[in-house]
Amino acid sequence: MSGIFGFLGILLTVAVIAFVVKSQITSLSAPVRGLQTTPTTAPAPDANASAPTVRDQAKLIQQQYKDAVEAAMKTHPEPDDSK
Repeated sequence: MSGIFGFLGILLTVAVIAFVVKSQITSLSAPVRGLQTTPTTAPAPDANASAPTVRDQAKLIQQQYKDAVEAAMKTHPEPDDSK
């Protein structure tokens, strides 16, 4: 009898872990809205320019993140401490 409960417990644990992993994988594939590049802000590719380096890509991502944080800060005003 305890063997059946042990098996059911393991089966339930595996099902919960599978559900969590599936939801995590799904959330990773969804793009972050504030960090996407738009065609209007992305520089036009130059025929003579070489491919962007990792350093350039890192700087671009940092700038996008900074812009997204600043935009989020503007939508949420600071609380009034005078009360």
